[in-house]
Amino acid sequence: MPRVDVNGVGIEYETFGDPDNPVLILISGGGAQMTFWQEEFCQRLAAKGFQVVRFDNRDAGVSTSFDEYGFPDVPAVRDGRVAPPYTLDDMAADTIGLVDALGAKAAHVVGISLGGYIAQVMAINHPDRMLSFVSMASGVGGPDNIYGNYEYAIHGMPEDDAGRPKTMEEQIELRLDEIQWMSTPQYFDRDRIRPHIARSMARNQNPDGVERQAAAVHAGPSRAPALANVRVPALILHGALDPHLPVENAHRTAAAIPGSKLVILPDLAHDMPAQKWDEIIDIITEHATAAGAAARS
Repeated sequence: MPRVDVNGVGIEYETFGDPDNPVLILISGGGAQMTFWQEEFCQRLAAKGFQVVRFDNRDAGVSTSFDEYGFPDVPAVRDGRVAPPYTLDDMAADTIGLVDALGAKAAHVVGISLGGYIAQVMAINHPDRMLSFVSMASGVGGPDNIYGNYEYAIHGMPEDDAGRPKTMEEQIELRLDEIQWMSTPQYFDRDRIRPHIARSMARNQNPDGVERQAAAVHAGPSRAPALANVRVPALILHGALDPHLPVENAHRTAAAIPGSKLVILPDLAHDMPAQKWDEIIDIITEHATAAGAAARS
């Protein structure tokens, strides 16, 4: 897969579809690699008329890891007692650097969970580089975020090795437990998902990186005041069953962004099951196509 140095970070990425089509960048959630956006999903989305790009965020997959910072004190970052290793502004700048590397003036952006936070920061900091964005299963951050299980949200893998699973199989099963907690019960199939998780974990594991990304999420105030000035066409997409970032976050995000569109899927949690791909692809396509048409008129 291609790799590019942007914003001082090595970013691993992959493209799908005609390079002459509008760029649509997919941003993964916390700790998730670009393979979260499965190849078939990317191909289906590209068939709608986009050059689809998936990539590893910093500290995920095989993009640059910030191991020199070690395991962060996320609660201390949240309380403002220490600075995070990096910020969401840095991660947004990484993504803009990828847009530059692709030779695009601007891009459609779809981000889920952490990826939604990054997409929002891009719209605040770099509005002229965005054609549209979708903030999916996300929130406005700071004290305005609502967590279904706050302790789960700010703590991940144990800091010391003694508390971590030893074998790959144990690690896979733990990751499946975490995913099941966030997933739509009627669509979750542990046996179907296990091979995908095993491939991702064989590609790379970076548990401390997950926590450093979490530190970036929990640093800083609510984005709601800054989002009030955003004019990039915005779609807020959320599952009504989300246990991690409850659906009220979607209403708060939509209220913060003037002219944004809110779509609540009644049978979705904090995941993107294959059974929902066609519906989600149609929603993304309709939003991006409308934004593109409005920009050309």
